[in-house]
Amino acid sequence: MILITVPHAACRNDQLETRRCDRRAHEAALALARAFATRGIAFRLHINTDVDRTVVDMNRANARGSTAWRQQLGVLMTRPDVSLVLDVHSFPRDSFGSGYDVVLLDDTRVETGRFLEDNIRFADRIGQVLGHNRVALLAGEGNDIQDEALARGLKATLVEFSEQTDDLSTIELEQCANAIALYSIVKQ
Repeated sequence: MILITVPHAACRNDQLETRRCDRRAHEAALALARAFATRGIAFRLHINTDVDRTVVDMNRANARGSTAWRQQLGVLMTRPDVSLVLDVHSFPRDSFGSGYDVVLLDDTRVETGRFLEDNIRFADRIGQVLGHNRVALLAGEGNDIQDEALARGLKATLVEFSEQTDDLSTIELEQCANAIALYSIVKQ
Protein backbone atom coordinates (compact mmCIF):
# COMPACT_ATOMS: atom_id res chain seq x y z
CA MET A 1 0.00 0.00 0.00
CA ILE A 2 1.13 3.53 -0.75
CA LEU A 3 0.65 6.06 2.00
CA ILE A 4 0.06 9.55 0.57
CA THR A 5 0.71 12.28 3.11
CA VAL A 6 -0.14 15.98 2.81
CA PRO A 7 1.16 17.79 5.88
CA HIS A 8 0.31 21.34 4.76
CA ALA A 9 -3.28 21.20 3.46
CA ALA A 10 -4.79 23.45 6.15
CA CYS A 11 -5.55 26.40 3.84
CA ARG A 12 -8.06 28.40 5.83
CA ASN A 13 -6.68 31.84 5.13
CA ASP A 14 -4.15 31.78 2.34
CA GLN A 15 -4.67 35.49 1.69
CA LEU A 16 -2.11 36.35 4.36
CA GLU A 17 1.47 37.20 3.50
CA THR A 18 2.66 34.32 5.68
CA ARG A 19 2.79 31.04 3.82
CA ARG A 20 0.32 29.01 5.85
CA CYS A 21 -0.17 26.00 3.57
CA ASP A 22 0.81 24.28 0.35
CA ARG A 23 -1.98 25.62 -1.82
CA ARG A 24 -1.97 22.88 -4.44
CA ALA A 25 -0.84 19.83 -2.45
CA HIS A 26 -4.36 18.66 -1.61
CA GLU A 27 -5.36 18.81 -5.29
CA ALA A 28 -2.21 16.89 -6.25
CA ALA A 29 -2.88 14.21 -3.61
CA LEU A 30 -6.41 13.73 -4.92
CA ALA A 31 -5.04 13.40 -8.48
CA LEU A 32 -2.64 10.74 -7.21
CA ALA A 33 -5.48 8.94 -5.44
CA ARG A 34 -7.50 8.85 -8.67
CA ALA A 35 -4.50 7.54 -10.61
CA PHE A 36 -3.82 4.83 -8.03
CA ALA A 37 -7.50 3.83 -7.79
CA THR A 38 -7.78 3.56 -11.59
CA ARG A 39 -4.88 1.10 -11.61
CA GLY A 40 -6.06 -0.88 -8.59
CA ILE A 41 -3.07 0.26 -6.49
CA ALA A 42 -3.83 0.17 -2.77
CA PHE A 43 -3.33 3.57 -1.14
CA ARG A 44 -4.32 5.59 1.88
CA LEU A 45 -4.62 9.37 2.04
CA HIS A 46 -3.45 11.06 5.23
CA ILE A 47 -4.16 14.77 4.83
CA ASN A 48 -3.70 17.43 7.51
CA THR A 49 -6.49 19.97 7.08
CA ASP A 50 -6.61 21.11 10.72
CA VAL A 51 -3.35 22.80 11.70
CA ASP A 52 -1.59 25.26 9.42
CA ARG A 53 2.18 25.36 9.19
CA THR A 54 2.50 28.63 11.15
CA VAL A 55 1.15 26.81 14.22
CA VAL A 56 3.04 23.52 13.76
CA ASP A 57 4.99 22.47 10.70
CA MET A 58 3.89 18.84 10.41
CA ASN A 59 6.99 17.71 8.56
CA ARG A 60 9.42 18.83 11.25
CA ALA A 61 10.74 16.72 14.12
CA ASN A 62 8.95 18.72 16.81
CA ALA A 63 5.58 17.64 15.37
CA ARG A 64 6.36 13.90 15.63
CA GLY A 65 4.49 12.48 18.57
CA SER A 66 3.22 15.90 19.67
CA THR A 67 0.25 16.25 17.30
CA ALA A 68 -2.65 13.90 16.64
CA TRP A 69 -1.98 13.97 12.89
CA ARG A 70 1.66 12.90 13.28
CA GLN A 71 0.76 10.29 15.89
CA GLN A 72 -1.77 8.80 13.46
CA LEU A 73 0.86 8.92 10.72
CA GLY A 74 3.29 7.00 12.94
CA VAL A 75 0.67 4.30 13.46
CA LEU A 76 -0.04 4.11 9.73
CA MET A 77 3.67 3.69 9.02
CA THR A 78 3.75 0.58 11.21
CA ARG A 79 1.21 -1.23 9.06
CA PRO A 80 2.89 -4.19 7.37
CA ASP A 81 1.18 -3.46 4.04
CA VAL A 82 2.73 0.03 3.66
CA SER A 83 5.53 -0.11 1.10
CA LEU A 84 5.97 3.54 0.11
CA VAL A 85 5.35 6.93 1.73
CA LEU A 86 4.66 9.60 -0.86
CA ASP A 87 4.88 12.98 0.88
CA VAL A 88 3.07 15.60 -1.25
CA HIS A 89 3.76 19.33 -1.20
CA SER A 90 3.46 22.34 -3.50
CA PHE A 91 5.55 25.44 -3.99
CA PRO A 92 4.98 29.03 -5.17
CA ARG A 93 6.71 30.38 -8.26
CA ASP A 94 9.30 32.40 -6.32
CA SER A 95 10.57 29.56 -4.12
CA PHE A 96 13.31 26.92 -4.30
CA GLY A 97 11.52 25.11 -7.15
CA SER A 98 11.50 28.16 -9.36
CA GLY A 99 11.98 27.17 -12.98
CA TYR A 100 10.50 23.69 -12.52
CA ASP A 101 6.98 22.30 -12.36
CA VAL A 102 7.73 19.20 -10.28
CA VAL A 103 10.54 18.78 -7.76
CA LEU A 104 11.55 15.59 -5.98
CA LEU A 105 13.58 16.05 -2.81
CA ASP A 106 16.07 13.39 -1.76
CA ASP A 107 16.94 13.63 1.93
CA THR A 108 20.71 13.98 2.06
CA ARG A 109 20.96 13.51 5.84
CA VAL A 110 19.88 9.88 5.86
CA GLU A 111 22.90 7.72 5.05
CA THR A 112 21.21 4.33 5.21
CA GLY A 113 18.10 3.44 3.33
CA ARG A 114 18.30 6.35 0.89
CA PHE A 115 16.49 5.81 -2.35
CA LEU A 116 18.40 8.15 -4.64
CA GLU A 117 18.32 5.69 -7.54
CA ASP A 118 14.56 5.27 -7.15
CA ASN A 119 14.09 9.03 -7.06
CA ILE A 120 16.21 9.45 -10.19
CA ARG A 121 13.96 6.95 -11.96
CA PHE A 122 10.88 8.67 -10.52
CA ALA A 123 12.07 12.03 -11.89
CA ASP A 124 12.82 10.42 -15.25
CA ARG A 125 9.30 8.96 -15.48
CA ILE A 126 7.73 12.36 -14.75
CA GLY A 127 10.18 13.99 -17.19
CA GLN A 128 9.00 11.63 -19.92
CA VAL A 129 5.52 13.10 -19.48
CA LEU A 130 6.30 16.78 -18.91
CA GLY A 131 9.72 17.15 -20.48
CA HIS A 132 12.91 16.65 -18.51
CA ASN A 133 13.60 20.39 -18.28
CA ARG A 134 10.44 20.79 -16.13
CA VAL A 135 11.41 18.26 -13.44
CA ALA A 136 14.18 18.50 -10.84
CA LEU A 137 15.67 16.13 -8.30
CA LEU A 138 17.20 18.23 -5.55
CA ALA A 139 19.02 17.45 -2.34
CA GLY A 140 16.94 18.37 0.66
CA GLU A 141 16.96 17.99 4.39
CA GLY A 142 14.73 18.57 7.34
CA ASN A 143 11.67 16.60 6.27
CA ASP A 144 10.82 14.52 9.31
CA ILE A 145 8.05 12.57 7.58
CA GLN A 146 10.60 11.27 5.11
CA ASP A 147 13.09 10.68 7.96
CA GLU A 148 10.54 8.72 10.00
CA ALA A 149 9.55 6.57 7.04
CA LEU A 150 13.18 5.79 6.18
CA ALA A 151 13.97 5.01 9.84
CA ARG A 152 11.10 2.51 9.78
CA GLY A 153 12.57 0.83 6.71
CA LEU A 154 9.99 2.22 4.28
CA LYS A 155 10.66 3.77 0.91
CA ALA A 156 9.89 7.47 0.95
CA THR A 157 9.69 10.16 -1.70
CA LEU A 158 8.87 13.82 -1.27
CA VAL A 159 7.28 15.36 -4.34
CA GLU A 160 6.53 19.07 -4.80
CA PHE A 161 4.17 20.43 -7.47
CA SER A 162 4.08 23.97 -8.79
CA GLU A 163 1.17 26.04 -7.50
CA GLN A 164 1.06 28.05 -10.73
CA THR A 165 -1.57 26.60 -13.06
CA ASP A 166 -0.05 28.52 -15.97
CA ASP A 167 3.20 26.58 -15.32
CA LEU A 168 1.64 23.20 -14.49
CA SER A 169 -1.92 22.87 -15.82
CA THR A 170 -4.54 20.68 -14.20
CA ILE A 171 -4.26 18.26 -17.12
CA GLU A 172 -0.48 18.10 -16.69
CA LEU A 173 -0.92 17.54 -12.95
CA GLU A 174 -3.15 14.55 -13.76
CA GLN A 175 -0.54 13.30 -16.25
CA CYS A 176 2.14 13.54 -13.54
CA ALA A 177 -0.09 11.62 -11.14
CA ASN A 178 -0.56 8.91 -13.76
CA ALA A 179 3.21 8.70 -14.36
CA ILE A 180 3.82 8.43 -10.62
CA ALA A 181 1.15 5.72 -10.33
CA LEU A 182 2.68 3.72 -13.16
CA TYR A 183 6.14 3.99 -11.64
CA SER A 184 4.80 3.18 -8.17
CA ILE A 185 3.68 -0.23 -9.40
CA VAL A 186 7.33 -0.97 -10.15
CA LYS A 187 8.70 0.81 -7.06
CA GLN A 188 6.64 -1.08 -4.45
